[in-house]
Amino acid sequence: MQLADHVAYLAHSSERFEKIAAVCVEEQPDQKGLLIRLARNELRDTEELESIRGLLRVLEHCASGGISPVLLEFRRQLTYQALDRSAIQNRLFNEASVKQRQKRTSLRHRMMTSLLPEIRGSEFGIICQKLTQVVEALEPLESKQSSHDLRRYVKTAVKCCANVSTGTEQKSLELQLKPALNQLSEAARKVIAQIDKTARYRNLGRDLTKVVMRQAYRKILQHITLQPLLSPSPILPKGTANLCVVHAEVQLLLHYEQTPCSPAPQFIGCGKSACFLCDLLIKRHGKFHTSFSHQRLYPKWTVPNVGWMTQKQVKAWRKVINDMMQELQATILKFTSDKLNHLSAPMESRACLPLSSTLNSVAIPGDTSGPRSLTGEIRPKSPLP
Repeated sequence: MQLADHVAYLAHSSERFEKIAAVCVEEQPDQKGLLIRLARNELRDTEELESIRGLLRVLEHCASGGISPVLLEFRRQLTYQALDRSAIQNRLFNEASVKQRQKRTSLRHRMMTSLLPEIRGSEFGIICQKLTQVVEALEPLESKQSSHDLRRYVKTAVKCCANVSTGTEQKSLELQLKPALNQLSEAARKVIAQIDKTARYRNLGRDLTKVVMRQAYRKILQHITLQPLLSPSPILPKGTANLCVVHAEVQLLLHYEQTPCSPAPQFIGCGKSACFLCDLLIKRHGKFHTSFSHQRLYPKWTVPNVGWMTQKQVKAWRKVINDMMQELQATILKFTSDKLNHLSAPMESRACLPLSSTLNSVAIPGDTSGPRSLTGEIRPKSPLP
């Protein structure tokens, strides 16, 4: 799951919805290699995934070498290739820097106005010092830089974010501030999430290096194939006024329903946490797990009609969809009848996913074992034909 989550995170090359990615890792027979099946909410051209292929080639080279200098070079190349990605630059300062400065929405500005003023108390003194270092590292990015200087300043900023995020025994800034997190504004919590997500680019090399160093994985990591799935076009289901999108996780579920493999993957790595409906579908489907779900609900989510299913598959999927609708109706009833429950949801994406599997540990709204949250608009759909 760790490899799947990391590749999906790297494939999420910008903050735009269509770039959100999901990944399954297939083991080839007799440990002859791995096949990485990658889907995006919208993927039409596979050439834009060449940078991911480059990272995987570095991983293959490292697994074949097995010596410390190769491992160090692997970490260095991973870091540099990650730093060149537009997503990380957008997190820090955005390509439209002039317009962004006018709107005063840069990470540096938000840290100074939304986060630092809200963190009080001597117990957070060290954290505040590290956050101030992040602010100072971000300052050069407020002005136009040459390509060489830009990479250097971005690298410094990412290093500072990693220092405040994972520089302690905790795995994220969010966990370090957990005692006061509920008292912080939503704007401050979003800044915390952005710092943690930026830090993850630096930690990718470290985590994957640990995987490569494990002897049990060396052989299988020497041959890695990236196989993208071209996404279906947005569709207009009956009874809806807007085009709906087949999310990346749903695309993977349908792919393995149509083209099963052995051994079958059990996990879906996500560039962002799974949404409410994807998480619910995955649970009801029963064959896959994800790291985390942010439990937000999107009205333009859909499952497409397909013509290749057998009667047995149609029956199983009809039951899954009907079970989902019943659960949604029960959730709506609970939230509309219980005035003590307020409609809220955690952040849409989390930077520090667990290194080992946490099998769908976040409960759906209304379940007493986890957070209760629901946002968005629900449009009941007809069962599968």
